[in-house]
Amino acid sequence: VPLAVALLGNGWGYFIHANLRWRFGWLENVIATPAFHHWHHHNARAGHRHGNYAPTWPWIDRIFGTWHLDRAKFPEVYGVDEAVGESLAEQLVRPFWPRGGELG
Repeated sequence: VPLAVALLGNGWGYFIHANLRWRFGWLENVIATPAFHHWHHHNARAGHRHGNYAPTWPWIDRIFGTWHLDRAKFPEVYGVDEAVGESLAEQLVRPFWPRGGELG
């Protein structure tokens, strides 16, 4: 059972990060889909607040008021405005670095 859960969870993680524009109807209210996860990665400059924090179950975001799923469109802008480090080490350290400060 633990192996099945690990494999299914890992596979689902790849699936929701896929650049698919498929819609799943009522299922989008029960389990995370690519459309739900697209709104997790959108850039807030596009006019929406950040949301969709639950990795698997969208109904948890509904409970906490962080659910967002625009069924008519997908986000136009993704990511963050801040610079992202080029190396893994820099990406791991940057969140703890003072704003405006340069690394290295």
